[in-house]
Amino acid sequence: MTARLVLVALGPVQDFIAQARRTRDLWFGSHLLSELSRAVARELVEEREGVRRAELIFPALKRGDHELEPEDAPVRVRTGRPPVNVANKILAELDADDTAVKAAVRAARAKANERLQSLAANARKNLTAALAHGPDVDAVWNEQIETLLDFNAVWMSVVDGGGYKSTRDALERALSARKNLRDFAPWRASREGVPKSSLDGARETVLARFDRDDPKAAKARRRYRLGENEQLDAIGVTKRAGGEPEQFVPIARVALASWISEAQKRSPGELEAILSYARDNKLSSVRRGDIRWVGEFPADAQVFLEDRWRPLAKEFDLPEGGHELRLRAGEVLARMPRPHPYVACLVADGDHMGA
Repeated sequence: MTARLVLVALGPVQDFIAQARRTRDLWFGSHLLSELSRAVARELVEEREGVRRAELIFPALKRGDHELEPEDAPVRVRTGRPPVNVANKILAELDADDTAVKAAVRAARAKANERLQSLAANARKNLTAALAHGPDVDAVWNEQIETLLDFNAVWMSVVDGGGYKSTRDALERALSARKNLRDFAPWRASREGVPKSSLDGARETVLARFDRDDPKAAKARRRYRLGENEQLDAIGVTKRAGGEPEQFVPIARVALASWISEAQKRSPGELEAILSYARDNKLSSVRRGDIRWVGEFPADAQVFLEDRWRPLAKEFDLPEGGHELRLRAGEVLARMPRPHPYVACLVADGDHMGA
């Protein structure tokens, strides 16, 4: 039987990841796509009756490799390291005819959608207190999740393609041509008179109207850092509530990492007092044992930015308008130069897939 190269591409990618308001949106958008690609790669190497299983070329993982196992957390318990990121393009070789290849690809697509549904359901459960309820919401949620994934696959026998390199080049051209086509389908489910998502303005929100007097909703919004006027569709909810809030390192903590290291040397007692205050008032905390410098101050560094004191006091309903926070943070700031409240983010093509 002639070997066939199979090339699978998942999307959306750049815009989907970039549509974010917090680092957790950004991280989980990337993580979600990696997990969908992982599900595709895992399914392709599964045994099938009468067909040799596929050999993965990219990612270069063998059947049974633990890196093909799904992972919801930022760090694998087994290795103590983050799971290997799987790019949105999967290349494999399969000894099978076109019918068997088509069946394998369809099975892989089903597994990707199954993984997406699982991640979305978990996020919905986490944020359920802040979500709207009713049949119309269920219909909108299901449609938004079910229509997210772009899945394209092409394959060709190595013999017909004239060798490995020529075959792969032909597959890339075919895939590019397919991706230049667009499938536009009308929305069938809707919620009349509700805002669009704050992340991209494309889909209707699935959040309930903000009600400060609803303690469960207020607690859920506070835990997942949802602003009073912020709106999220089903995809946005999956990004925002798809992981545990403590696993995400806020951007301010990244920007002030070296500043806090120096403050730890100069004012260790004052920093511990702020941490104690943050714990007592349930301010955002960070738990990432794999990132050493986070352990110096496992909390959101916004407490050291004066222009963020008022918004933090409002968001977390701090006693006396956050008066004690200002006093304790002021003790540290009195011994340190003011932190620079800016950070530069570089977007890079680290795996050269874009080339």
